[in-house]
Amino acid sequence: MRSFTEITILRDETLEGINEGVNSENDVENFGVNENTPKSDVENFGVNENTPKSDVENFGVNETQKQILKLISENPQITAGEIAYKIKQTKRNVEYNIKTLKSKGIIERFGSDKTGDYQIKK
Repeated sequence: MRSFTEITILRDETLEGINEGVNSENDVENFGVNENTPKSDVENFGVNENTPKSDVENFGVNETQKQILKLISENPQITAGEIAYKIKQTKRNVEYNIKTLKSKGIIERFGSDKTGDYQIKK
């Protein structure tokens, strides 16, 4: 077992090595976006105020989840088993994707598991 002093020395040596890795402001600036990066480059990097609403709504939703949302919009009382059959996926995969949609706040389940229904939040 190492002593406290040995651990402290190792920590200090590690921190010195990290600090030596960044030699100048240019290293930091070349790493990513900084105050000199043109605004258009920052805006094109991701979602901004000019991004169409449909793109924002679909952000982070995969194809399986889009299929699930379509089926739920057609029949809010549809079950995971029915969805699985219609989109040719396993029931477990559908349940996982429904859970993901719930955690993202895209859908919500109301009522019991047998007689409840899904609502797509807008």
